[in-house]
Amino acid sequence: MNCPHCNKKLVSVGQFLICLEHGQIAKHDQVKTKRIFISYGRDEHQSLAARLAKDLTKRGHQIWFDRDRLLSGSDGEQCIEQGIDWLTDQTKAGRYFISIKEGKILLTNYCRQQYNSNPSHMSDYVIRQIANHLLDQYRWENLCRLLGDLRFIEAYCKIEQVYDLIDIYHSVYDRLPEAQANVKKTKAIQKQIEKWEHELIAFCQLERKKQANDRSPVKDTVEPPPPVSACRILTGEEFAAENRRLLTHPTRMEQIYLMSRFLESQSYAIYEFGRNPGFIFQTGYNTAPYGFVHDAAQKNIKNLILPILLRKWPPDYSYFPKSALLKTLTGHTGRVLCVALASDASLAVSGGADFLIKIWDLQTGQNIRTLLGHSSFVNCVGLSQDKKTVISAGKDSTIKIWDVLTGECRRTLTGHAGSVQCVTLTWDGGFAVSGGQDKTIRVWDLVQGICTQTIKDIPHEIQKLKLSADGKHVLVLGNDKTFSLWDIKTGECLSTFSGHSLPVNCVRISEDKKFIISASDDKTLRIWDLNGECTKILSGHLAIVNNVVITRKGNIAISASNDKTIKVWDVASGNCIKTLKGHTGWIYMIQLLENQKHLISASDDNTLKLWDIKTGKCLTTFKGHSDFIESVCILRSDKYILSASRDMSIKMWDINNGQNIRTFSGHTGPVDCLEIAGNNRYAISSSSDNTVRLWDIDSGTCLLTEVVYERVTSVLYCEPKTLVIGFASGEIWFYDVANAG
Repeated sequence: MNCPHCNKKLVSVGQFLICLEHGQIAKHDQVKTKRIFISYGRDEHQSLAARLAKDLTKRGHQIWFDRDRLLSGSDGEQCIEQGIDWLTDQTKAGRYFISIKEGKILLTNYCRQQYNSNPSHMSDYVIRQIANHLLDQYRWENLCRLLGDLRFIEAYCKIEQVYDLIDIYHSVYDRLPEAQANVKKTKAIQKQIEKWEHELIAFCQLERKKQANDRSPVKDTVEPPPPVSACRILTGEEFAAENRRLLTHPTRMEQIYLMSRFLESQSYAIYEFGRNPGFIFQTGYNTAPYGFVHDAAQKNIKNLILPILLRKWPPDYSYFPKSALLKTLTGHTGRVLCVALASDASLAVSGGADFLIKIWDLQTGQNIRTLLGHSSFVNCVGLSQDKKTVISAGKDSTIKIWDVLTGECRRTLTGHAGSVQCVTLTWDGGFAVSGGQDKTIRVWDLVQGICTQTIKDIPHEIQKLKLSADGKHVLVLGNDKTFSLWDIKTGECLSTFSGHSLPVNCVRISEDKKFIISASDDKTLRIWDLNGECTKILSGHLAIVNNVVITRKGNIAISASNDKTIKVWDVASGNCIKTLKGHTGWIYMIQLLENQKHLISASDDNTLKLWDIKTGKCLTTFKGHSDFIESVCILRSDKYILSASRDMSIKMWDINNGQNIRTFSGHTGPVDCLEIAGNNRYAISSSSDNTVRLWDIDSGTCLLTEVVYERVTSVLYCEPKTLVIGFASGEIWFYDVANAG
């Protein structure tokens, strides 16, 4: 033991330790060596923690300092657990006292102190953890005050964790004591919906079999099981009173709900621009003319110095923060098959399996007129902008034009060879476009009552039509789950969409070739059978889904998204069973290791991560690229990884320790594609520098450089020594590597 003043060795005299220069220091038992655990040494208190560790070590104590123990790429939580085990080792430790509860209380109070001082000056740790600490302590009032404060949301935007914040709101709502009845009811409703959905599918399958066995028209006698009502009908007075209460005195449960709905509805804008000073307050103010979110924004706008844009709300604007069932319109004696609404919501028109069309006054809920003329089901109805004309399409192959005021049928348009499934009016009401089972689209001049254009090349029966605002294009939904866009004037098909509503980024087929899964910009994944039928839609991502992989057994699918998460899906049920979080940027690439237990992901945060699929934990983070990673390959029985990046380099990594073994340099532009060839001996890369390169993996040397003059979309190496290059133009080049240069 050394003297803390001069660092000279102390002399033991009886029960005392003496420094010959400074005198008695302490009794033996007072300077007994202790084990001391120090954390957290990675925030703004890092220098203080480091000084404490150094001073206590000098005094002879054993110190566990997490900053020194936590290696690059290792699991921080696991490191802390190891430190606790070290501290409480009964074979070596003396008396000790650990209170997780007291520690959490201290952390919670520390976080609250920073928030109360100034939310805009909170540390990253406090921003991320304050809500979790308050939730752990069941401090509901403090928590609701925090989550109702737009300054807290603005602080969260600075660390670019908007989607994590939405998850926090959901977690808090689900655990609020007063929300438990709602949570339980929602789960029960969801369960009932799923049951009704299965029953409806079974009903439709049975009806399809009947139609296949009996070619005669199917009688509309069997009804599918009715859905169970999920809410009570409110009177107009009740609805108005409930909305007044929500706008002036929302409960804390409703405050969380309203703020959560605001975040979800504005998530893209907030993610993109939320770091800009004042943007959150501007968006909150402009979302509604009054109410909880609007008022929260208005409080903070007064203190802003920067200019912002505030929406000027019309004085007669109606805003209802909570929807409710106002009226049930009864009168049809068969199924209601279609409905159309006036632009001012004063009138509604419905058509049914009873061959009738009914016009409704939505203020009173009364049926003001019934139109009779079709000899079969009414499949579609439309209402003109001036509310003077109704158009209807029927299974009797006709389209009818009706006068709303008199109820008379002005014209009957014929020409379709089968049931007319849909019809839509142009903005001015002068023309109509219809689609039928005869796989044709017809354009009608309603003034003259004639067909001016017939498009006959539709590859499927037409279910719905959507006319563009200028009346020049029509979007067609077919019964084969495809969308197609047509030019009305030329009759040309401009685009075809098969199921997804936005571009498809990735498609995989299961190893047993029983199903296909696709990932799309529409935030969903779809599972298809090999006949092209969509069997499941997997929803849960909050942004574009970039990639998907399937395990060898075909029971698990894993997806990567721009919402910075990876989701693990059960293919049989379509449920998300785990969400992997850790990347701070969009995730473009994922790949399963050969053992099927681990996953590699690549993100535009310039890192790769190795995940344990079962636990959802990040095992290793690979850091070294200075721009986002475009492509990843796994080598030699899960031992190494190759990654290609926009930083113009290719790097080779050791999976076990996360170390960068080798860097392949030579490209002068971003590396777009990477492929492994020759039994893991070669790597092939293409770059925007207009070159394709062949690399020796073991030495890192470039064996071949091929200059190209078009954008390369794919590269492939074929044994024995053929290089195949695919271009965006559609051309494919074959290159004999053996005869290179």
